[in-house]
Amino acid sequence: GALNQLAADVDSLSEFQMRQFDQKDSRGEALLMQRLRAFVAEDLSEEDYAVWVYTGGSSPLLPAMHAILGLRKLDGISGPLQEHWQMQGRQCMPKSHRNFLENLEHGVSVRAYCLREWRKVPVEGIAALEDAFNNCIESLLKYCSLRQRLVSRMFPDVSRIRRLSAEQEQVIRSGRLALLHMRRVADAHRMHLTKPPVPVPSL
Repeated sequence: GALNQLAADVDSLSEFQMRQFDQKDSRGEALLMQRLRAFVAEDLSEEDYAVWVYTGGSSPLLPAMHAILGLRKLDGISGPLQEHWQMQGRQCMPKSHRNFLENLEHGVSVRAYCLREWRKVPVEGIAALEDAFNNCIESLLKYCSLRQRLVSRMFPDVSRIRRLSAEQEQVIRSGRLALLHMRRVADAHRMHLTKPPVPVPSL
């Protein structure tokens, strides 16, 4: 289905990043980033510039993935990364991209839809839905982890990017669904409510 295709697409992005990591020279990457800085992030600090590169600059990709999957809780992410997603990255974003992102953020996410509709789906469907959604989570985690490795190599002096990435990955992990467990709990609760009372023997 669509979720399996989404996970496959994110895996393709990860594979591209892995090839970049394996083929490129780390010294050349760092030099390239410094030369590009005057054109894309002249007024940013080294750390903010690293965050800019990690998030893809003004690309809506990562915030769009979060919006689609329903990972909107940014409280666990430190200031620089959160600020970039909410403000800096959108300033240079093409209007059509910004509108697309805002529509996603104001719509019903996949996660919210699953949590709303799981009671209407048979057990087999719940299992397939849970697997497909959590596969998207795993694919996004892999992408972010590879992104962190690549950016850390580009900016060897910015150690904080590892912690920022780890915080973001924790937010992503917290979005995993456990629909089958919810179904089992609901069934057990329903059986408890419908179970006839146990007769008490008279003395």
